[in-house]
Amino acid sequence: MSHARTSGARPVRIIGGGVAGLFLGLRLRHAGVEVTVLESGGYPRHRVCGEFMAGAGEAFLRRAGLRFDPPAFPRHRTTRWFSAGREILCRTLPRPALGLSRHVLDQSLADAFRAAGGTLLEGTRERATGATPPGTVRATGRRAQDSPWMGLKAHYTGLAAEGLAVHLGHRAYVGVAAVESGRVNVCGLFRRRPGVSARREEALPAYLRASGLGTLADSLAAAEIDPESFCGAAAFRFAPAFSVRGGGVCLGDRLGVIPPFTGDGMSLALESAETALPHLVAYGHGTAPWPETVARVRAAHTALFRGRFRWARCLHPFLLHPAGAFALRLAVASGLLPFTLLYRRTHAPLPPCTLKA
Repeated sequence: MSHARTSGARPVRIIGGGVAGLFLGLRLRHAGVEVTVLESGGYPRHRVCGEFMAGAGEAFLRRAGLRFDPPAFPRHRTTRWFSAGREILCRTLPRPALGLSRHVLDQSLADAFRAAGGTLLEGTRERATGATPPGTVRATGRRAQDSPWMGLKAHYTGLAAEGLAVHLGHRAYVGVAAVESGRVNVCGLFRRRPGVSARREEALPAYLRASGLGTLADSLAAAEIDPESFCGAAAFRFAPAFSVRGGGVCLGDRLGVIPPFTGDGMSLALESAETALPHLVAYGHGTAPWPETVARVRAAHTALFRGRFRWARCLHPFLLHPAGAFALRLAVASGLLPFTLLYRRTHAPLPPCTLKA
């Protein structure tokens, strides 16, 4: 990527070293832009995440020189949905989904970013200095809000997993998918239940039973949990799920949290960074002012993501509300659920050769 430098090189500072922040930093370094990433935590780490890429994310990783190939990293080709312990849907995915934990992905991105000459400051928070300086990109994750919802996740070994499994419970749903090293990621979104109390590694089975997912909880009891992988997250809110107003350039979950049932969160983080890339390269090479850069990134994100978030937000209640779940089961049983259409509307466009029903 070549740019004439009219006003001198300018650095870019990224707040947040998650998927979006590290990937953008890596791509900017490949384009010759000076980049510093500030991350409050460290690596490697576990995050509440479905840990599979059902969208276009793997193509972006390969573009940046990162490959996660089988058999070390599984490819999921089907999705199976369960309700009350019974399978209600089995479909072939329009394209295979990559099973990849955040533990491995974040560390791989951090290593690649440093190897490309980027500056990564772990254990460092942004200092409050009033106005945000030009060249600052925020990739700090979802905005904290009061919410009745919470996420729980853990890795298990010795747990049978086939494709992408979704278990629908009472005001809850849980995804089960294999990742690397023979592990299976179990990640769920639950309505908070004040009466449920359990220590860390027992919290997930406890919430499963409280949500009517006792069969899945029994399966976990027969498997072995990695205690270090357990983590939780609160303050989940999905409406409004997408906004580009205010806050300068935002990426990933800071831009908007797409409902997790899509499996598109990691892909969307990468896609948001790749979409912002040419505009930030122009800024970093001194060919575009910061206000123009911000405006162009926002316009590109709006054009790319608004419809996807709208579809996902409309579908989400059918998974979490009892009446919606009943309607969903009825649609599946009667053959009226347009699975492929809904998949296309909630994910990045598929290459023409993969647009199959």
